[in-house]
Amino acid sequence: MMDFKLKAPMRAFWSLAAPFVKAWMGFLMRPIIVNRLPEGLKPPYLIISNHVTVYDGLIVALYSKHLPVVVFDDVQRLDFLKTLLFENSGVIFKPVGIPDPLVVRHMVKARDAGRNILLYPEGEITWTGDSKPLEHNLARLVKLLRMPVVLAKFKGGYAKQPNWANSARKGRCQLEYDLLLTPEQLDVMNDTQILQHLSSAHRHSEIDWLASEQGEAFRYSSSMPTLGLQLLLFCCPSCKGTNCMKTDASSIHCEKCGYSATLDANLRLAVAPDKKPAIDDIRQWYGWQLGYWKETIRRRSTQGGTILRADSNDILSSPIEGHRLARTGHGPVVLDNGGIHFSDTDGNVMTIQIEEIRAVHSVKFSANRDYRLLIRTSADFFLIPLVEPNLPVLSWELAIEEMIAMAEEMKGAGKAAPTP
Repeated sequence: MMDFKLKAPMRAFWSLAAPFVKAWMGFLMRPIIVNRLPEGLKPPYLIISNHVTVYDGLIVALYSKHLPVVVFDDVQRLDFLKTLLFENSGVIFKPVGIPDPLVVRHMVKARDAGRNILLYPEGEITWTGDSKPLEHNLARLVKLLRMPVVLAKFKGGYAKQPNWANSARKGRCQLEYDLLLTPEQLDVMNDTQILQHLSSAHRHSEIDWLASEQGEAFRYSSSMPTLGLQLLLFCCPSCKGTNCMKTDASSIHCEKCGYSATLDANLRLAVAPDKKPAIDDIRQWYGWQLGYWKETIRRRSTQGGTILRADSNDILSSPIEGHRLARTGHGPVVLDNGGIHFSDTDGNVMTIQIEEIRAVHSVKFSANRDYRLLIRTSADFFLIPLVEPNLPVLSWELAIEEMIAMAEEMKGAGKAAPTP
């Protein structure tokens, strides 16, 4: 098990690297740091943060008074920069979307070594600017660790660099550090009370914040505020077409029926006056789309045959405990009731069955357009860089999640899975 004590060589490395990395983050993200932590607060404590960009782990770690042990999804061990910066200073890799008792034991060991711990309880970067609900397991973990809990809350980070965009906007973001709970408070609270308290403090909506008094002081600009939005909004609310939305610098439109809207750098959506339905913001559009897409996937599954098909660049894989990716196949990639199918390097059909999939995520390995579909089985990672139509990484993630839910429903009801 890793020794989490921060040794002299890594202290020296961080003392040399931190000013350069901080200058880079200062130039790129321009964070305003608001530290409301008590002067007497000393390590170890648990830091939780909302997950808004690929850079927020670096920013929270660099601007914390004491370098924390960072809890990352284990697929991040394949990211050279994060491995270089964090592995020897203390990092805990947790399985993507899967509970693992070993992760808790590592966190206890880090606490006992006097280290702060940085955790992203949502598990993935927000696509809409709204934080995801916290799960009950977090309250039990906080109770078990019995550490002071600090919230590092990003505001403006999503507006600065939306997950679907391929460039950052001009403007600033704000990172606020606040003490949420002390060990003494944890001792007299039950899990439900802890979760309610954490959820209330952690909850954030970028759209609502931008419309608030504080958010009004933060303004953003971009020459391409809408470019890439089709990654998030891939269904047309007018003709109900799927993967038919296209974007340019200032607008999103349906190539089938012509429905169109604009989005500015402050996330204000405006549907063209002659188009229906009217939609207030990207959150409302996405909420409608989510329900419609689930219905569509279930209908296609019931009908049988191909549910989704997409072109893909080289498909990479790695054993769960591995540190390197190897080419394992290529597209096109097909989703049906039998699973995910593609050609291996010898030209044979390779299948990942739905029942094998332990977790699925849309992963962004860089700040720009390096989007990949991450499939995790009990033994391997698969990274599938879907490209057409429209870089459909999120639509495939949501579709596979729905297929997994359907398989679990069928299993619970004692029914056979639908035929491919």
